Amino acid sequence: MGVRYLTGLLFATSLAGSVLAGPLQDQINAAGPNSVVEVAPGTYLENITVPDGTFVVATDPEQTILDGAGAASVVELGRDAAIVGFTIRNGKAGINNRGRFVGVFECTVSDFTEYGILIEGGSAAVLHNTVSGQRNATGIGCLAANPYIAYNLIQSNMCGLLSRMNFIPVLEANVFRGNDLAIQVQE
Repeated sequence: MGVRYLTGLLFATSLAGSVLAGPLQDQINAAGPNSVVEVAPGTYLENITVPDGTFVVATDPEQTILDGAGAASVVELGRDAAIVGFTIRNGKAGINNRGRFVGVFECTVSDFTEYGILIEGGSAAVLHNTVSGQRNATGIGCLAANPYIAYNLIQSNMCGLLSRMNFIPVLEANVFRGNDLAIQVQE
């Protein structure tokens, strides 16, 4: 398993580091601010915190797995941070923005007990993901947040999308399949 670092934008080409071994969180921290961290395939048994402005990108989305082993959040994202192309599983929440603007792209989120993706305050761009529950949780929770949620498959949850506290997410071309309740709005 390893990581290489790219500086600048998501599609930058200059290498600023090398492939390292060890816990994924250590590798993310070593990348430095405003980096793109490319993660090699493998199963990472840990939860991670992505620093402000950092993008964490799986090089092989079907084979790059973050397993939180029951953690409160498998992935916590810093301000203007993003996660791209991972399978994320086994947490109370798969991904949490902690009140910041974040990006979640092309991820598969499953086996969570409360929320697949939790957007608390702030906002997010949540695009091209699969959020699959076990009928006992909420796929995407929007609590006092105004995210843009588009082109996702949200399936097999107790509630597909929950919007609470008088904020309205922008929804476009999502598929809600096999949820007990597709969308719930609470004040």
